[in-house]
Amino acid sequence: MKSSVIRWSDELSAKILVIDDEPGIRDLLTQELTAQGYGVESAVDGLEALEKMKHKKYQVALCDLNMPKLGGMQALEEIRKRDAEIEVIMMTGYATVETAVDAMKKGAYDFVQKPFNLNEVMALVEKSIEKSDLKSIVQQLREAKKKLEDTQMQLVQSEKLAGIGQLAAGVAHELNNPLSGVLGFAQLLLDDPGLTPQQRKDIETICAQSQRCRVIIQNLLQFSRRKDPVTEPVDLAPLLQTTIDLLKYDFSTSGIELIQRVPASLPMVFGDPSQLQQIFLNLITNARQAMGSQKKGRLLIEGEEKQGHVLLHFKDDGPGIAPEVRGKIFDPFFTTKPVGQGTGLGLSICYGIAKQHHGDLSVQSELGSGATFTLELPLFIQKQAA
Repeated sequence: MKSSVIRWSDELSAKILVIDDEPGIRDLLTQELTAQGYGVESAVDGLEALEKMKHKKYQVALCDLNMPKLGGMQALEEIRKRDAEIEVIMMTGYATVETAVDAMKKGAYDFVQKPFNLNEVMALVEKSIEKSDLKSIVQQLREAKKKLEDTQMQLVQSEKLAGIGQLAAGVAHELNNPLSGVLGFAQLLLDDPGLTPQQRKDIETICAQSQRCRVIIQNLLQFSRRKDPVTEPVDLAPLLQTTIDLLKYDFSTSGIELIQRVPASLPMVFGDPSQLQQIFLNLITNARQAMGSQKKGRLLIEGEEKQGHVLLHFKDDGPGIAPEVRGKIFDPFFTTKPVGQGTGLGLSICYGIAKQHHGDLSVQSELGSGATFTLELPLFIQKQAA
């Protein structure tokens, strides 16, 4: 009678929890289910069952309705809160139609009357396990689908960056020469002692705006570069601290609190320090600007090692990012900033640098709940071994 479907658990036998205050019932069900090849554990009441669920995951629970300390209905609700995937079969010798309906509404898979027919119970267990297995397969398919969609998005993003990068490089080089001439002649004019105050002010405006154009062109050239970074072992904690020191005054005058929780013991990565610092500067500055309209704000930077990578999380409590914007923020030239305050290249450049370092840059955010940007970089040891 036992299902032939391979279980999601670490054993081939399904995990079943028998919950009943009667020793005879517990022993009978444990013996019969074990004989069918299932992994079975038992609990004398709902409280013990909940305690067992803290340490182990079960596919099915057979739960008595009338028990001391924590009754069956309460146990059913608490079990479903702890694990929405578990299938619960209720058992009682005093069932009514209303009780059965109430149990089903609270998430019970089915209801059996005591004294029960063992074949009926085994059949219900078998069906509930098949349902549990199907749920697990559906969940695995959903996860696989999401991974595939994420991979496709990364490929599309890489193609966008490559194509627009070539265009950006051509435009930047074409603009650089005439702009240098404009800036050079404007600076020569400033040396003329015969300028009126208004003329001097106008020429200074030309110089300032030309310098701004030069920064944009430098960003375009940085964005268009496809060469590999000049990599070396990098200790991220002091590099991040150096970056924070550059921005400390800006944060101290803005009323925004900057907290760093990056342990000094964090493993080294293999990367280009100047490019990594560029990512830090951009992410911190973006967070600062996102919280600029708030009287108070907080940016928390945390570091951790996870599965052969170092992760840096930049968490702000700003206004968050709308769903329709979230999927575009790494696109070149996309910006939500007012005209004249951003080119939309900063995050694109950071994303490209992360990919060149065989890492990733991602964001999680909801409107009104701030945003968390996560930079993921492979460990230096792994890179050396490769």
